[in-house]
Amino acid sequence: MSWEDACCRAAAGRGTWHNGRGGGRRQGRRALAAEAATKKVSKVWAVEHDLLDAYTADGYTIALEQLIKKASPQPVLFAHTYRTRDFAPKLATRFAGCSWVT
Repeated sequence: MSWEDACCRAAAGRGTWHNGRGGGRRQGRRALAAEAATKKVSKVWAVEHDLLDAYTADGYTIALEQLIKKASPQPVLFAHTYRTRDFAPKLATRFAGCSWVT
């Protein structure tokens, strides 16, 4: 998730932030989650799993599906990035009544 996405959520009155970022080491994800927790949000979720150490659409889909099913956030928003456009449509198919909007 980007800071732009976090700001969008805050502006929508939905101060919830998740960090499912891969492509880096866990230490970097922990630092980013800790930084996000200092912002005006009600919750921060940090996802740690070996599948997220290197980006794959399958890894992100599996990890975020588990998080969304466990936490039930409403709504779920993602930044408009190439990576998101790669995994989010696949993730959306895992949930009935989910809309994919670009």
